[in-house]
Amino acid sequence: MRIFRCKTCHHHLRYGRNVCSVCYSSSPIANRKWVLLTLLAVMVGLSSSLMPFFYSIFVARLDMIQPEPLFWQTMAV
Repeated sequence: MRIFRCKTCHHHLRYGRNVCSVCYSSSPIANRKWVLLTLLAVMVGLSSSLMPFFYSIFVARLDMIQPEPLFWQTMAV
């Protein structure tokens, strides 16, 4: 699927190309392969660095929940 167009001749560009195949002008930066890899690396880095923070909040909230005793646990023996 060709998403990007050349700024000069409006030709549909293949993904990862540095130049347009028709007019040889440079393609948009977002069309380069390294942009996708860099974005993916940043997303993985952010999610792995924030995961312990969210996990600690989730576990702290689970510790605050006290289960109610079951029916047979409330009966006096």
